[in-house]
Amino acid sequence: WDGRRIHLPVRLGKIPPGYYILADRGFSSCAPSYPFLNGQITPFFLDGRAQFEEAEVSADRIKCELRYGSEAKFSQITDYTALKDRIPRSFFRHLHEICDFAHGASNFCQPFYLPHDEEDDYFADVRKMREQTRRDTAERLNACKRKRE
Repeated sequence: WDGRRIHLPVRLGKIPPGYYILADRGFSSCAPSYPFLNGQITPFFLDGRAQFEEAEVSADRIKCELRYGSEAKFSQITDYTALKDRIPRSFFRHLHEICDFAHGASNFCQPFYLPHDEEDDYFADVRKMREQTRRDTAERLNACKRKRE
């Protein structure tokens, strides 16, 4: 080692040139701030119209399906206190490492991650199905144990 610092890309610099970014409408003006001027895939805008055209709705549906995985991953990452809501200033110097850890740890989460917020009823049906599956599995295991006895 010759004592020189190793330069690793951080944050937006990790997005390779030529890759597109799935973005919300509100981020459409941010493209020039990407180090490699990556293009964005955003939903269509109404631009004063009363409604979207049929082709726009179809194209936006595909974008939304692509974004689901991105949003699910983001919800896993923001479950960590250090990355939730407002990030405390004292964490700024460790932010790069915290983000890397959260991304790595989120790879261990099961698919279709459910947020820890039990009061959020958006996933109530999924929670009920999973709970029923747990009960059914426990009943089958108990039935197998009884047969062995």
